[in-house]
Amino acid sequence: HACVRLRPDWIGGLSDTWYAVLAAHLAGPMGARLWVDAYDNYASYIPWAWPLHAAWRRAAARADLLTVAGPSLADLLGAGRAPATTLVLPMAPDPIGFEPGDMLAARARLRLPGDAPLVAFGGGVHPSRDLDTLFRAVEIARRQCPQLKLVLSGRRFRGVELPADALWLGYLPDDAMPTLYQAVDVVAVMNTPGAFGDYSYPIKLYEAMACGRPVVASRTDSTAWILRDHPQRLVTPGSPDALAAALLRALQEKTVAYGALPTWTGNADMLEAALLRGLGQ
Repeated sequence: HACVRLRPDWIGGLSDTWYAVLAAHLAGPMGARLWVDAYDNYASYIPWAWPLHAAWRRAAARADLLTVAGPSLADLLGAGRAPATTLVLPMAPDPIGFEPGDMLAARARLRLPGDAPLVAFGGGVHPSRDLDTLFRAVEIARRQCPQLKLVLSGRRFRGVELPADALWLGYLPDDAMPTLYQAVDVVAVMNTPGAFGDYSYPIKLYEAMACGRPVVASRTDSTAWILRDHPQRLVTPGSPDALAAALLRALQEKTVAYGALPTWTGNADMLEAALLRGLGQ
């Protein structure tokens, strides 16, 4: 009823599927334009839920404005759409907290060793993330750097056995993530190409870069776009030797200046302009 009284110009379904489907259901009867947002390929989630995925694709196709996290999603979802109605809004780190910080102080807060080289992985500790390659790569890297430690944080899924000597932090709250990145020497971002990995634009990669940390990432269509100005930080998935070599190179760095990164303010300006264009303003 409130929407009817307000007569909105736009109704947005903002990630993920159910919200887009609901927004599409409401926009027509209320005479509003439809905005749908996607930051992943949701059709890769729960593959058997095809009726939901079909409803999601219909909502995305109907949208007057479709915003996506990167160009591979634009290609996947934007086929047949007028180019001006699909907008890439890259993931952007929270402006509060994600910045370079004191490494020793961050390690003290997380109770991490102060004098060991640390490589971190944060995120879903899931078999699909190619973590076996990371675990093996750390073993290989230790031949040259015996003090190296692996730090893991995130939601641990069944079927993942952690290395016995990994430093497991469990699931950290959002406001502790800047501390994790500030505490470690290198951040590894792992994934595999395919229906999920090629369309996933990991916010943790942007967050680590905002903290000035050296990053090493599995090469997928999405990470290759994020790191298009830093291709030396990409590693072929499933290659422990190549990953170990990349980790050892990154350990020689202290901080990295990545140049301008996406920001909330910049994204808000682009989105506002697109919404106004959709209203003919």
